[in-house]
Amino acid sequence: MNAVAGIFSRRGRPIESKSLYQLSSGLAQFGPDGEHFCNLQSVAMVQRGFKTEMAALPDEPFVDRSGYAIGFGGRIDNLPDLETEAMIHGQGASGPAVLLALYRAKGIKAFSSVIGEFVAAIWDPTERQVVLFSDPLGRHRLYYSLTPDYLVWAVRPRLPLDVLGLSPRLNQEYLADFVVNRAPEGTPYKAAQAVDGGTAIIVSSTSCSRARYWSLAPRGTLNYSRDSEYEDHFRSLFAEAVHCRMRTDGPVFSELSGGLDSTTITSVANRLAQTGASPALFTVSYSFPSSPDSDESGYVSCVTRYLQTRHVDISDVECPILGPLGGAVRPDIPSNDLAFMSRHDRLATEMRQRHARVVLNGMGGDQLFWSTPPVVIPVVDAIARRCPLEILSRVAECSSVTRANYLIAFYESLKWWRRQRASYPKYAETEICESWFHPGFLSETGLDVRRAVVQENSDSHLAPSLAYLKFRILNTMRDFALDRVLTGGRIDVRYPYLDRRLIEFAMALPLAQSVRWPETRSIVRRSMAGEIPGEIRTRTTKAGPTAACLRALGLRWTRFAESTSLRLADYNIVNRDQFLTAVNQARVGVIKQSGQLLSLLSLELWLRTLDNTPSRTNSILYPEDTGLPRANAATSTKEKAHEYAQPIE
Repeated sequence: MNAVAGIFSRRGRPIESKSLYQLSSGLAQFGPDGEHFCNLQSVAMVQRGFKTEMAALPDEPFVDRSGYAIGFGGRIDNLPDLETEAMIHGQGASGPAVLLALYRAKGIKAFSSVIGEFVAAIWDPTERQVVLFSDPLGRHRLYYSLTPDYLVWAVRPRLPLDVLGLSPRLNQEYLADFVVNRAPEGTPYKAAQAVDGGTAIIVSSTSCSRARYWSLAPRGTLNYSRDSEYEDHFRSLFAEAVHCRMRTDGPVFSELSGGLDSTTITSVANRLAQTGASPALFTVSYSFPSSPDSDESGYVSCVTRYLQTRHVDISDVECPILGPLGGAVRPDIPSNDLAFMSRHDRLATEMRQRHARVVLNGMGGDQLFWSTPPVVIPVVDAIARRCPLEILSRVAECSSVTRANYLIAFYESLKWWRRQRASYPKYAETEICESWFHPGFLSETGLDVRRAVVQENSDSHLAPSLAYLKFRILNTMRDFALDRVLTGGRIDVRYPYLDRRLIEFAMALPLAQSVRWPETRSIVRRSMAGEIPGEIRTRTTKAGPTAACLRALGLRWTRFAESTSLRLADYNIVNRDQFLTAVNQARVGVIKQSGQLLSLLSLELWLRTLDNTPSRTNSILYPEDTGLPRANAATSTKEKAHEYAQPIE
């Protein structure tokens, strides 16, 4: 997708070219295929191209005859439908031109009809306002910073700070969400904000507001008479979700782990490639020959033999985990990818050699179709519906699965139901090792509460399973999990299971279609019968990289233990001694909460990359300010940006 950015002078001052060049320079890695500018005096936009198909969206911002302008990056999957809605079908208009026409006709609600993954910025000369959009689910996001004088936006959260010369002070709330692997609000920086999925940020010379144009909500329940009808529906939507993400001129890579989700994607992609409906396909896997508990090579080989795909294997012997990062690595957000930089750069190299830019990934399937559902969920739904016979049946089923006493199974289900009815229900997702953390960080971020599922009050009318499913889906849209950190060149990672149409299908699917004890993800397993190996379709276990990561930690322990400065401790996130003790125990196999430990190690690596970045850059928009705070000085205009950064609801 194109990388987009822009500046709006809220005082009506002309935007100087050097500000645009600073924005463009900051997007160079995201858009290597040329730069394009649009300067309309008090508002200006930049786009840098990243071409995946020659017939794709235009590289430059689009300006219509009335002076409306749109900067757009991403993919539109239902353009013909939008052309019809905008009444410009068959006129050869580009995607951004169609979206701009819809906006002029219907306002921000027009974007609720868009199927795809995108970011957009619109200049409305009639209202003299800028409107920023992220796609409905927030797969791609815009970030922005706001002062009384300027609005700056970009696909990178750090870039607006650099242009405005704002302090990159870290946001502890975001870091806490990263530690517990929860979808964050905002960005890692206090003075930068994110445009969340399904929302628009509207900024004029005097105001800033947020408006929601789409929300994830069930739109009825599917009620077919036969299982085969559900399966046909799933296959149709899933094939389209894969197909539209294979729109590219070069070959497509598909990450294959040997699990159900990646195998189903690879199977459909392979069928499309063989029929000529999509480009050639390569599969890629990440093997751990030195860590048998993590290695899934046997399952991967089973799939590649069955599908006869061209395959690339990247092992942790060639590309070690927790390898050195180098001074060129300066990601804007923390990421667990920092522990796997070597293999991701190798993937980028393999793709570049084959002229490929798109890779498919299976994230989202576990969440949509209940890979690991709480066993009490069917009981809780029956309690909410007040169906005595169904309650008895579901409790008996729960008791059989958990091998727990019948009364205990009913009691646990009742507790869950009562929490669901409360104004602030919480379902523990993870445990935290409080002794690792600095007391100030624990108290200021409420880390013990943050680890739980907190249902919004607006969802209290939903069935317990739907409220929980909605949380799981939205929690998947974590920018630090979806966006790759690379130094070897950009790649476009696409997630078929996060297709909006497939998500809406999952929200409308009866629970019994996905959960049929002891089988989970039943709808997926049944639908893919005959298309994937039976060994994969029926497997119920899945290895992860944890064992390989802990082994790598044992080999590279000194990077953390002998460092003169532990950044996590410097930032008062952890207690140095307790945390290093846990790391030392982990490297010899004595560990609990290994996932949380690995998240903290990834955060440590990210904090170290900040050492390679100037604390503040000289601002072009505010050249008189050096960017350094002065002791006992009055708060500058730029520092007041924090007061404006959070939009008014």
